[in-house]
Amino acid sequence: MTVLSPKSWFGKFLVRWGGSRHRFKYRLALVRDGVCMLRYDNEAGKGDHRHFGNTEERYAFTDTDTLLADFWRDVATAEAMK
Repeated sequence: MTVLSPKSWFGKFLVRWGGSRHRFKYRLALVRDGVCMLRYDNEAGKGDHRHFGNTEERYAFTDTDTLLADFWRDVATAEAMK
């Protein structure tokens, strides 16, 4: 699913089987003007983590509802930082 906004950013949401210590493989991103501002993902070898600006840190995945809530909370934070 791709989410478009008139504020010149977009997010992509992908969930499929596979990934870390759970059954989901995901990647959610906030990209503004071609620059990735925020990303939650669990690529192979790294496990669950998030990127916020230039910072990368581990993410404690619990379930998809919490993942989406955390992502949208950080989207609001990133939008407030513009």
